[in-house]
Amino acid sequence: MGLYSFIKKKKNRKPQGEKILIPGELTTANLLLKLFLNNDFHPVPVRYDKIIPLLLSGESDLGVLIHEERFTYEKQGLSKLQDLGEWWEETTGKHIPLGAIAFQREIEKEWKESFDSALKLSLDLAYKNREDTYEYILKHSQDTTREVVDSHIDLYVNQFTRSLGTEGRDAILALYQKGVNAGFLPPGKEKELF
Repeated sequence: MGLYSFIKKKKNRKPQGEKILIPGELTTANLLLKLFLNNDFHPVPVRYDKIIPLLLSGESDLGVLIHEERFTYEKQGLSKLQDLGEWWEETTGKHIPLGAIAFQREIEKEWKESFDSALKLSLDLAYKNREDTYEYILKHSQDTTREVVDSHIDLYVNQFTRSLGTEGRDAILALYQKGVNAGFLPPGKEKELF
């Protein structure tokens, strides 16, 4: 399942060379868009929750949606030009790496392990008592429709949230290597990533 919707306000065209609203420059969404369009566009960074209002106001025709917005854009009269997540997964056979919790290498191993255990316990409790989490989630959600919240959680909180594993590491390395090969990311060593 894809994670980033590349949205058009109107016109059915390939958007080479055009301005496209992006949810930040140093984001997976922007890297995927660069790879998809071979960097032939003009990125306009805006906060992710401002993209739909800017499209609807006519200030822009194109934008990349993330989070809840990728589940609600059709209700607002917007159309999907390309799901960048589907494109990535179909062309590479890999999942899309999203977000991470990172530690400085100097931090003590015991502290990292303690944090990891607490995070896993928190996830396990949330899964086991999902109904109890909704009050908090709905208070902080852009869209408070239960269906959208469930779709968002099911898509973004998955087995890789609990443990990256080999498959998750492979996905990160694949995205990183594609970014390096295309000249969008600086070269580095695998050791520096993990």
